[in-house]
Amino acid sequence: MSILIGALEFEGPFLDFDSLSDEPGIYAVLCEIQGEFELVELGDSEQVRECLIHHPERDSWHDNCPALAVAVHYTADITTNERHEIRENLEQNFDLECAA
Repeated sequence: MSILIGALEFEGPFLDFDSLSDEPGIYAVLCEIQGEFELVELGDSEQVRECLIHHPERDSWHDNCPALAVAVHYTADITTNERHEIRENLEQNFDLECAA
């Protein structure tokens, strides 16, 4: 399954972080509300799964959204700087100011 966020196709949404690979990528934290997904946060990491499992905002996400999900656009084929630039462009499109 996949979901479009901006112009990028993300894998997911996944309801369990254990379903993710520990690869470089851009992640989107989503909240499901009445069958629709609302973007909560964007980030990027060299190890997506580890990053999300240990993310400092994880408890807050769960507290504010009982139906939390995550989608990932894996980026093993591009540089770290390219990945950061893609994430920053997505954040601007969604008016997000998220720290990765």
